Amino acid sequence: MLVEFLGAVITQNGRYLVEPIENNEKMYVRFPRIETVNAIAEKEEILEYGLKMKYGIEIMVNDCIYQEDFTDKSDVVSYAYFSVYMHGCKLPSQMLWIEKEDLSRVNFVIEDSIITDIILNSDKKEAFNVQDISCVEKRR
Repeated sequence: MLVEFLGAVITQNGRYLVEPIENNEKMYVRFPRIETVNAIAEKEEILEYGLKMKYGIEIMVNDCIYQEDFTDKSDVVSYAYFSVYMHGCKLPSQMLWIEKEDLSRVNFVIEDSIITDIILNSDKKEAFNVQDISCVEKRR
């Protein structure tokens, strides 16, 4: 079985789009994401379609920022984050825009910690706690 977690890093006017969520009676934020099982389409296609269905957001996927795959017995779990351009649309009321400097002040879900490290690492070198950054060559 293939399980994919696909995140979208959407920026506009220097701000980042996040979604507040509650987990174990605590509030966190996360980047908009799609979760799928055994999909046969490309990650970019899944993300475009999924964000439109889940949030009503129309996007164009740019570059892969990070991807890492894990194997658990016969299953593969894939995490990927993409830089995304959002077309003009009305956002769901639960979504928030936060400034870059606020990325280190809010509580992100654990899965987003790697991507926030990458974003906050201004010299574009490998961030803390990152074992595998795909598409690094594009960013240097």
